[in-house]
Amino acid sequence: MCSQSSNLEALFKPKNIAIIGASADVKKIGGRPIDYLKKYGYTGTIYPINPGRDEIQGVKAYHTVSEVPEPIDLAILAIPASVVLETIEQCAENGVKSAIIFSAGFAETGHEGVEAQQKIEEIASTKGIRLLGPNCLGYANVKEAAMGTFSLMFQKGLPTFSNIGFVSQSGALGAYIFSRGREIGMGFSYWISTGNEVDVQVADVISFLADEENTGVIAVHAEGIKDGVKMQAALQKARDNKKPVVMLKTGRSAVGAKAAASHTASLVGSDAVCDAMLKQYGVYRVNTLRELVDIPYTLSQVKIPKGNRVCAFTNSGGVGIMLADDLSEMGMQLPPLSEDTQKRLLELIPYAGVVNPIDVTATVGTQPNLLKEYLEITCEEGLYDQLIIFLGYSGLQKDIISMRLELLNPVKEKYSHIPMLWANLFTNETRLLFAEKSMPVFEDPLEAAKAAYALSYFANVLNSDAVTPSTIPQPVL
Repeated sequence: MCSQSSNLEALFKPKNIAIIGASADVKKIGGRPIDYLKKYGYTGTIYPINPGRDEIQGVKAYHTVSEVPEPIDLAILAIPASVVLETIEQCAENGVKSAIIFSAGFAETGHEGVEAQQKIEEIASTKGIRLLGPNCLGYANVKEAAMGTFSLMFQKGLPTFSNIGFVSQSGALGAYIFSRGREIGMGFSYWISTGNEVDVQVADVISFLADEENTGVIAVHAEGIKDGVKMQAALQKARDNKKPVVMLKTGRSAVGAKAAASHTASLVGSDAVCDAMLKQYGVYRVNTLRELVDIPYTLSQVKIPKGNRVCAFTNSGGVGIMLADDLSEMGMQLPPLSEDTQKRLLELIPYAGVVNPIDVTATVGTQPNLLKEYLEITCEEGLYDQLIIFLGYSGLQKDIISMRLELLNPVKEKYSHIPMLWANLFTNETRLLFAEKSMPVFEDPLEAAKAAYALSYFANVLNSDAVTPSTIPQPVL
């Protein structure tokens, strides 16, 4: 199978895109990619291909691939499965460097589909054309607005650009992550769906993102790993380039493995072996869709801390106890403040709890400056790698939380190496206020604790003076 990295560049960073099966109807699969490319500002050349049209959506159309006046970087195949094979052959004969196959009806359907997919694979291997799919939603290169997709989720617009590169074998699951991320203000550099992986696998995408200059965090959903050696090389590259990888690996059970085979024709082996491999290369494995959003988002917002020492601030003694339990069970450290620092804090609020977790009481609600002073004094101590702040329902009030964030911003900027994770109730508006300040926020203190653990995990994996991943305690929760 072809492994030319230049053709992966042509696939994910194309200078021109041909849409085979192009349509003037923006509601059709062959019409949406053209609409998206025009709407979101793709600066490359668009070549609609349709034997019966000379113009589509205001763009000059061509009857065949051979009529296009320059070599094609990327061809999008928005056509029935029955004509995919002959179309791929035509693309290969005309020097097309890469292609996306949206069509389903291949290896996931049975024997005939397997044979058809194998023939496509042979063409990719012998002709050097990189293929994404079949049975996939394609991809979006957010910065360059290269939209190789027909998914309806992009009708609401592109996401904010950020350093998170996301890849999923399942298009629908990937669409959920995209949509959930957009709701909380999470951006992407790339959103990629690999489908049946006739050629380009999740491992190829991880390797591409590990080198990609706009990507700093790699989020992955995988049902199966087809080439273990290729995956190991990709994960090693990501680790060498200090790019954290967060993965939701499904198909753990026999029933799940069978479902994966019928969904995207994934090969699912021993989950224990897979889990050991992921740990070896420092991948942070999550078990829920929520974590697949929260952890990469947190990594994109803050710097990797130095270690796993946490100080928790709450206006509730009960929540402080919860956080102490959760963090301790995860193997995190909650060292107490020095006696001198405790005395300084008690001078500000005589009835506060000042050991760690720190109970700032409801007083900070009426005297917001006190929280700023507490954070400053605590950070000066130099004991902590991360802070978790719980202030109950205060995030529901935009004017109050806006004032509080502005007040605390100088502390956050001065101690930018210490991530501040917030646990609050919030509205969509106030959550975006936190995002603007690069302060991740969580509805549940336990989710903030999990994010803190993930940050400490990567502190061990990625910091140059780190211990090996095998010594990292795994959370009980």
